[in-house]
Amino acid sequence: MLELPLCRGAIAHLLCSESREDVDMQETQDDWMLAGRAEELKVIDSAMSQGKGVLIEGLLGMGMSQLLRAVLRQAEAKGLTVLSVGGTGGAAGTAASAAFDTLDTCLERLVRMRRERGAVPPVFGVDDVHLLNSAAAARLCALASSGRASIVAAATREACPPVGIEMLWLERHVERVDLAPFDRPAVARVLRARLGVDVGATTLERLWATTRGHPLLLRELIEQSLTDGSLCRVGGVWRWRGSPGAPGKRLADAALLRLRDLTSDEHELACMLAIAEPLETDLVVQSGLGAAAESLYARGLVAEERAERRIRLRLSEPLTGHVLASRISAFTGRRLRRQVADALAATGARREDDVLRMVTLRMDAGLVPERAHLLGAALTAIRRGSHQFAERLCRAALSRLDDDAAELTRARLLLARVLSSTGRHAEAEQEFAAAAETPVQQLPRDEYVDAFRARVDNLVWGMRRTAEAAALADEAMQSLDGPSVRALEGCRAALALHADRLADVLAIADRVLPLEPPGSPTTRAILPVAAFARLERGDPVGALELLRFHGGRLEDWEDDALCHRDAVVARCLFHLGDQEASASMLEEMERSTDLHDRARQFHTSATRACLYRKGGRLKEAVELLREVGTVRIRHDWLDTHCTVGWLAGVLAEVGEHSEALCTLLEADSEESDKPDYPIVRDSIAQERALVLAYAGDVSGAVGQAMEVAKSASEAGRTLVAVAALHLVARVADAAPLTRQARRLADGSTSELVHLQTDHIAALAAADGDALRAVAARFRAIGALPLAAEALAQAARVHQTAGQLRKSQAAWAACQEILTATGGMLPPWAAREGSDERPAATLTTREREVAALVASGLSNRDIAARLVVSVRTVENHLHRVYNKLGISARTDVGRALAGQGGDRASA
Repeated sequence: MLELPLCRGAIAHLLCSESREDVDMQETQDDWMLAGRAEELKVIDSAMSQGKGVLIEGLLGMGMSQLLRAVLRQAEAKGLTVLSVGGTGGAAGTAASAAFDTLDTCLERLVRMRRERGAVPPVFGVDDVHLLNSAAAARLCALASSGRASIVAAATREACPPVGIEMLWLERHVERVDLAPFDRPAVARVLRARLGVDVGATTLERLWATTRGHPLLLRELIEQSLTDGSLCRVGGVWRWRGSPGAPGKRLADAALLRLRDLTSDEHELACMLAIAEPLETDLVVQSGLGAAAESLYARGLVAEERAERRIRLRLSEPLTGHVLASRISAFTGRRLRRQVADALAATGARREDDVLRMVTLRMDAGLVPERAHLLGAALTAIRRGSHQFAERLCRAALSRLDDDAAELTRARLLLARVLSSTGRHAEAEQEFAAAAETPVQQLPRDEYVDAFRARVDNLVWGMRRTAEAAALADEAMQSLDGPSVRALEGCRAALALHADRLADVLAIADRVLPLEPPGSPTTRAILPVAAFARLERGDPVGALELLRFHGGRLEDWEDDALCHRDAVVARCLFHLGDQEASASMLEEMERSTDLHDRARQFHTSATRACLYRKGGRLKEAVELLREVGTVRIRHDWLDTHCTVGWLAGVLAEVGEHSEALCTLLEADSEESDKPDYPIVRDSIAQERALVLAYAGDVSGAVGQAMEVAKSASEAGRTLVAVAALHLVARVADAAPLTRQARRLADGSTSELVHLQTDHIAALAAADGDALRAVAARFRAIGALPLAAEALAQAARVHQTAGQLRKSQAAWAACQEILTATGGMLPPWAAREGSDERPAATLTTREREVAALVASGLSNRDIAARLVVSVRTVENHLHRVYNKLGISARTDVGRALAGQGGDRASA
C-alpha cells in the first residue's frame, strides 16, 4: 500500500498517528471484529468488482476506519495499486486535504505506469473524508469522474460532508455502505472469532443487551471481561455474568466518546437519563429540554420506547448511561433526582410504576420517603425485577416499623422474596422462618398463602429441599382448617407436579375446586397447575374446559396466576391446531403485558417462539429464545428453565450445529444447578435427541428419545411420550412404534398427538398417499416444517414404488413450502443428491466429533460424552483433519460450516 508524502512530511505515517508497524499489529489484533461485518464486506466486494468505489458511513464507534483499512488490504492482496490518506482525528483530515496539492502529480505518474502495463486504475482510500475542504472534495470527485482512481472512503454520519463527497454518491461513483450496530447474529460471529468457539446463548444476549451491538463498546467490554475474568469458560461453555466492578478506563472512555461536544442542555438531559431513565417526553419538555431531546435523538444517542400512550426516552446504550452516572458529582446527582421526583409528584404519580420511581429517586437523593410508600414500592420493585432496590426498600421499612408487628412481618416476607430472587436462598429461608413465628391470624389469609408459596418455592428451586417443603406444607395444613386449608392446596398441587405425579394434581383439583367459588384465590392457585397437568396427559380440550368452568372473571386474577393461566391456554390451542385462536391469544397476551412485567414478557415470548418454530419461522424463534434466555424470573412449575434447551433444538434445525451443541452444554449446566424436575429433564433430553439426529448420530438420538418416551409414558405424559416416538420414527424404523403410539394417543384430544401418530403409521406402512394426507393436515394446523418433511418422505416412497408423477408432485409441494418459509429439510428426509443435502466426506461419528471440537470441548471431554477412549477420539480427529484439508483444531468450525452447516453424511 502506497502512503503518499503529505505536504513535504506534514504527516510521517498515514491512517493514524502510530507507526506503520503499530498499525499492522493493531489490525491483526482487531481483525476478529470484522467477523461482524460479513454482509457489508460482501456488498463492498460486489461494488468494487463492478469498478465502483465505496463510501463507508456510520456513527462514531461503528468501525468505519477499520473496515476501510480491511478493504484496502484486500484490494492490495488482489494486486491493485492502493494509495491512502487520512486517519482518525482532525489533524489527519486536514493533512488529507493538503495531500491533494501533490496527489495529482503522483496519480498521473501511477496511471501512466499502469496503462503501459494494462492494469486497472489505482484504488484511492481516504479516511475521515468528511473533514476534507471543499476544494479537496471537488478534486476527489473529479478523480472518480475521470476514471483515474477508484475511491474508497470512510466518513462519520454525524458530520456534514462537503458537496464533492455527496456528488460521489449522487453521480454513482461510489456505493454507499451504512454501518449500523451489530445485530445478535453478528455479535455471535464476533465472539466466535475472538474466542474460537460459540458462547452460551445467555451470555450472547447479555453482551448484546449491554452494548446494543455498538462495535467499539463490544470490543472494549469483551477485552476487559477477558482480563478481569468475568468472561470465562464454565463447564466447557463461555459465560459472562456481568462486570465485577466499575468499567475500566478504556471501556469508560469508549462509552463516553459520543458524548463529547454536547451543549449544556444536551449534557443536562443525558445526565438526567443516566440516573432516572426512562423519562416521559412530557417531563422532558416541562424541564425545558425538548430541543435537546430532539438533537440527541437525531444523533442516535437517545432512543424512544412506547408504553401504552406514552413515549419514553432512554440512552441508546445502557453501558453509556452506567458510565455517565458514575461520573456525575454527588451534588448534581441529588439535584437531578429531586427534580425528576418532584416532576413525577406534580403529575400525581398515578401509576404504580411512578410511585416506585419517585421513591427510588428520593432515596437516592438522600430524602426519606413516606412510610406508606415504602412497602408498596418494594412490592412493585419485586414485580419489575429491581431486586437490589427492593432490598433497600425492605430494609428501610424494617428499620421504621418496630411498632407494627403486622407491617414488620410483611416487610420480612418481602425481603425474603427478594433474597430468594437474587440467589441468596439460605438468607431468604431465615427471613421466612422468622416471619412464620407471627401468628397466622395477624396476616390476611391471601398474604399468608402467598408468603407460604414463596417459601416453598425457595426451598424447592433454591435449596433443593423438596421433601422438607412437602413436609412443611403437610404441617401447615394440619394447623389450619376450612378455607385456609384449601388455600394451601395450590402448593401441594405444584409439589405433586414437580414430583411427576399428575394423577395427584388432578385429584387435588377434583377435591378442592367444587368447594371454591369460580375465580377465588384458592381456585386461581390450583387451576393453572391442574390444567397444565391435564394438558400434559394429552387432553387440551379438558384443560380448556376446566379453565372455563372454574376460572371466573379474568379481571380478578393476579399477575402471576393470570400469566400461568394464559400460557397454559396458549399451549392448549397450539396442540389443538387452531392457528387463528393461538394467534389471537398471543396478541391478547402481548397487549396486556406491562412493559416491566418480566414474568409475563417471558411466557409471552417463549410461547410465541414455540409458535414460530412450529410454523417454520426458525430464525425469528431463535431471536426470541435468545432474548428470553436473559430474562430472570422466579422458577416455578411451568418449565421456566427449558428455554435454553429449546434454543438448542431450533439452532440445530437452522443448521447451526456447533452452536446447538454448545447451547446444550449450557442447558445441561443450568439443569444440574436445579432440583430434578422430570418435565424439564425430559424436555431438554428431547431437544438433545433432536440435536443428535441433526448431527447424524442416529443411534444416539434414538436411544435418548426412547428414554424420554419411557419416562413420560410411565408418568402419563402423553404429549411428550408421543413426540419422542415421533422423532424416532422419522429418523429410524417406524414399524415397531405404531402400536405403542396408538395406545398412547387413545383418549387424547390433541390434534397434534393424533397427527404424529398417523405420521408414524404412514412411515411404518411406507404409504405415500397416507404421507401426503398427513402433510396436508400438518399444513392445515400451521406445522409447515413437518408438512414439508412428510411430503419429502412421500416423494421417496412414491419413487420407490415407480409412481414418478406422484413423486414429482409431492416433491414440488415440498419445495413450495421450503421456499415460502426459507427452511430446509432435515438430513434424514433430504433427497439424495439434491441441493438440500450436500455430499459429505465425513462419517457420522467423524462429523459428531468434529462438531464437538468446534463447540470447544477437549478430547477428554468428547471421549466422556461419547463413551469412547481418548485414543478413539484422536483417531477420528486425525481423519477429520485429512478429509477437511485442515491442520489446526481452531479451523474445524470454519471447515464444517463450509461443508454445509454441519449436516450428516449419507
